[in-house]
Amino acid sequence: MNTKLVAILMSIIMAVAALVIAVPGASDAGEGDKTDPYYIIGTPSNPAILYQSDTDGLKARMDFNQAAYTLSGNPTFKYSINGTSYNNITVGTETNVNSGGAKVTIDSTSDAGIYELTMKYNNREKTTNLRIEVTLTAEYADKELDLQYYYGANVRSVSSSSGDAGKNQIAADPILKDTTTTPNVEYLKVVKGEVPFIKLWVYNPQDSNKTPIMDTYNFYASGLPEGLAVKVDIATDHEFVITGKVIHSIKADEGKSYASYPIVINAADANGNILTKNFTLRVYLSDVEFFFDVETEDGTDTGEEEDVTKIIKAGTAISVTPRSSDGSLNTNVKVFYTGPNGTQIPISLVGGKYTYTSGPNDSGVVEIIMKNTVGDITVQHKVTTLIVGSIVHSGLDPVVTSS
Repeated sequence: MNTKLVAILMSIIMAVAALVIAVPGASDAGEGDKTDPYYIIGTPSNPAILYQSDTDGLKARMDFNQAAYTLSGNPTFKYSINGTSYNNITVGTETNVNSGGAKVTIDSTSDAGIYELTMKYNNREKTTNLRIEVTLTAEYADKELDLQYYYGANVRSVSSSSGDAGKNQIAADPILKDTTTTPNVEYLKVVKGEVPFIKLWVYNPQDSNKTPIMDTYNFYASGLPEGLAVKVDIATDHEFVITGKVIHSIKADEGKSYASYPIVINAADANGNILTKNFTLRVYLSDVEFFFDVETEDGTDTGEEEDVTKIIKAGTAISVTPRSSDGSLNTNVKVFYTGPNGTQIPISLVGGKYTYTSGPNDSGVVEIIMKNTVGDITVQHKVTTLIVGSIVHSGLDPVVTSS
């Protein structure tokens, strides 16, 4: 076998191997493990508060990043209390998970690879540390991979918010007031793609300045969009904030430029007294955010919002179409492909799409990079393209003749 043939084969094998090996870690939801699951409701040290009168329960999403692969069959789910033995749980069926009255339901959603976890309680005060094991088989680049994800939910059921602490109230900053479309409605604002920093504290309502009460409170929230959470402010080491980054697909309310999320914030003191405050969180679809379509000879995938990987044959084309939140072509997005030494070479807009056409003898990996910059914010998406073609004789072998 000649030198060039070996090099071509090795580059294809290494590229495919690198992509397949990377798949299990591709989940942006965090797959966790049996000893350290990814907590989507509460944490081991700070359980989320669930009032027994709340018939809707606490909800959170489990995202398996199915955009990176194709499922072989449906995922299977098991639950465990405190990480001991695991028991089967059926999608769409409410399951009693312990003698303390905790009930769990896992439902499918209209989005591929996304399921919703709901926790409820019967009338009993109890703390439950639940773990969910998800097993699925994925097909990726003609390979089958067995993947497992582990999620956690630590929830405390309480009967009411009565007690001395009820004299105080929860505040959040910045709190805004809608004086246009919905007058006098207060809300918290988050811009998709940016990192919010909303402070939370407790104050006495008789204090017009809302001075923070220095007693120790732990804060919890339910109803936040995925990507946001209540965390301790590292700078102060004791103040709580809502922060993170909304990274998943959201749809604006009808006729609005934002999506509304009703959220509940709870604050618990050292004596177990609970304060509750209801807020509306608005996630605005900023101009810098965009989604995109990807077209190959195998078809078109629409509405992509995260980096994807595609395989094409040598000599064929791959096209991308960046779109704004309203579905229109976003011409502000700049599109490039990676050339020699990693240089980024611009791709022109032709026929409403940006197209890269591979050569008949090409092989290896080419990245299609899309960048949108508005002000000081840049959002980038990438389509990693593996080009696979037939192996042809290079003509480098010496001619063998008899003497």
